[in-house]
Amino acid sequence: MVKTRQKQVVGVRITLLLALLGLLFFAVNTLIIVSRQGSDFLGRLSDIESVALGVLAVFACVLVFRRISKGFKERRSWVLIAVSLGLFTLGDIFWAYDEWRSSMLPLGSIADVFWIAAYVLLIAAIYFLVSRMFFSCHKTVYFTLAVMLVVSSVFICGHVIPRYQSTGAWEEVINSSYVVFDIVLLGLLVMMLQPLLSEHNPFSRMWFLFGLAFVSRMIFDVVFAYLVGKGKYYSGHPIDIAYDLTYVLLLFMIDWKMVQMQQVARVRT
Repeated sequence: MVKTRQKQVVGVRITLLLALLGLLFFAVNTLIIVSRQGSDFLGRLSDIESVALGVLAVFACVLVFRRISKGFKERRSWVLIAVSLGLFTLGDIFWAYDEWRSSMLPLGSIADVFWIAAYVLLIAAIYFLVSRMFFSCHKTVYFTLAVMLVVSSVFICGHVIPRYQSTGAWEEVINSSYVVFDIVLLGLLVMMLQPLLSEHNPFSRMWFLFGLAFVSRMIFDVVFAYLVGKGKYYSGHPIDIAYDLTYVLLLFMIDWKMVQMQQVARVRT
């Protein structure tokens, strides 16, 4: 019993340390972005900071997975979230490497393969959370997914295909695909958070922070696609702050979750 409680405390302390370290990286990276003044070197350094934040987030997700007992419904989701963030981080690593090597934006590179796979797993993770923890009615979940797919199809037909026909650039199609993933993800997040609107407890606020983290990523995707289409994006652009904010918010959400799980364990014992 004493050893179990000691492990719980250590876990909470580690996640708090990760969150604070992530906040430090975020502050440094934000300072770099704001003050880069056209420096390519600082832009590359910003890429490295983003990779570091991704590594911290993956490690934190693994800690949550190990802390959740077998048989709990959300355990599988945290595995998928951890793998998803790992793929995002691998994509960031390849992006940073290709940019350092060629001094050009590696649009449509191998990094996109990892990012697309990461989105697929992330959507699967949120789907498991919604269908097993927040909504027992699978028909409602399926209906929402169908609506999001229809909206995505309209976006593809109305924007992605005409854009490709006019430019012939696959890079813009790939960038627009992230917006499509975001539409589906947004629908799932709305379903997940809607039942919590009437709840006023630490768990509901914790999940809202979780949703806010990925909304920040969605904002980045939309603005990134727009800036790339206009030829105005560069590494270290201010919109990159929204990209990094996803990791920081997720780190603090995980620490919050670990604290809540520790309190629940204390009540049960």
